[in-house]
Amino acid sequence: MSNTVTRPDECPECQWDGLDGDGNDVFDAYGRCRHRGCDVVWWEHQLLQAKRQIDAAVDVAIRYGPDETHHQAWVIDQVLRHLLGDDYDRAIAESCSGEDGPHTYTHDVGIAP
Repeated sequence: MSNTVTRPDECPECQWDGLDGDGNDVFDAYGRCRHRGCDVVWWEHQLLQAKRQIDAAVDVAIRYGPDETHHQAWVIDQVLRHLLGDDYDRAIAESCSGEDGPHTYTHDVGIAP
């Protein structure tokens, strides 16, 4: 997952886009919406999203993990996809890179059960 903190596209509570009439960003430094006193903390939304990703990954691991060996690579790949989200491709590229260049190692996506 990325360590970059970004401004929310909209308040998760009131769906306000966080811009005043002149296009200026009015979310505070903590990502809270200051529109109509909503004051929803953006990090609560981020944590809920992270929990959903973790829950989905755990579900895949529990449901399919005990399956046959050739399916376990698929399970690991699915868990990584859930946990890494948009960072999946970058993380896989980094894990395959080594002393012989970007394709030193391979990543097995496995066979779905």
